[in-house]
Amino acid sequence: MSLRAALVLLLPEPRLEELRARFDPKRAAAGIPLHITLLFPFGARESGLEELFERWSPLRFSLARVEAFPGAVWLAPEPDEELRERILELHARYPEYPPYEAEFPDPIPHATVGEGEVAEEVRVAAEPLLPVEFEVGAATLMEEVAPDRWRAGRRFPFEGAT
Repeated sequence: MSLRAALVLLLPEPRLEELRARFDPKRAAAGIPLHITLLFPFGARESGLEELFERWSPLRFSLARVEAFPGAVWLAPEPDEELRERILELHARYPEYPPYEAEFPDPIPHATVGEGEVAEEVRVAAEPLLPVEFEVGAATLMEEVAPDRWRAGRRFPFEGAT
């Protein structure tokens, strides 16, 4: 039984994972891998997710630059239009789970790599690594299995994904 859950796009890239472990050690230690969130919080059971994600094509983008929100530093995907569309599609399908508890009216796709006021340090460390290209062919259900302890759960492949 999970405490909380999220639908995410996992971004396995060792150099960026190292960057994240350095600047966001709390989330990294909690078992949260580098990712772009599609929907959080998410509490719906998996019913219907497989059919929904089977209709999606693999998502292609690059993590291209360092950006910051107050208290968080993130890598911006480019292009991000399709990611935004997919987030809104999920919200329309599961309106009881607004992205980020409706805190932000226009969710911004991002991959968090730092916590706190570390934007300049992250920028210096990340810019030589960027851009990093991705083709993501599945969504993953991340589940909190104990307070501040997460694990990757079921994967939902997209059509045409290998």
